[in-house]
Amino acid sequence: MPEWPIKDVARATGLTSRTLRHYEQIGLLRPSRVAHNGYRFYGETELSRLYRILSLRALELPLATIQNALEDDETLAEAITTHLALLEERRDRTIQQITAVRHTLDAVTKGKSMTIKDIFDGFDQSQHEAEVRERWVTTHGSEARSVASK
Repeated sequence: MPEWPIKDVARATGLTSRTLRHYEQIGLLRPSRVAHNGYRFYGETELSRLYRILSLRALELPLATIQNALEDDETLAEAITTHLALLEERRDRTIQQITAVRHTLDAVTKGKSMTIKDIFDGFDQSQHEAEVRERWVTTHGSEARSVASK
């Protein structure tokens, strides 16, 4: 089974060797082996895992969340399929937002009246809901739960 040295993996991914060592230190990505001279090597299994890590980082997930998500082993093909589906979902949301913003801009520039729903149609509030729940429920306790859920 082929292995690649850390410098080749770093070059191919755009990461630094330091980042790869950090991933190792926090248990996110371990090399397939470490040579007697300390050089780290990565095999296909590790590259598959790294692909998943980079895919999830591209979705702006924190490393702790990524580590939890990686608990179940997944093949490279499955990781790529999942990444593609997430990217397509993001693309679809972006297209919907662009359409709504164009509609709003058109109405504003032509002096058309709009409902408040039309004005804010381009915003996806669901992306902020998780942040609000996490921030307020964890820092303000149970009383904030009723506020966050309203």
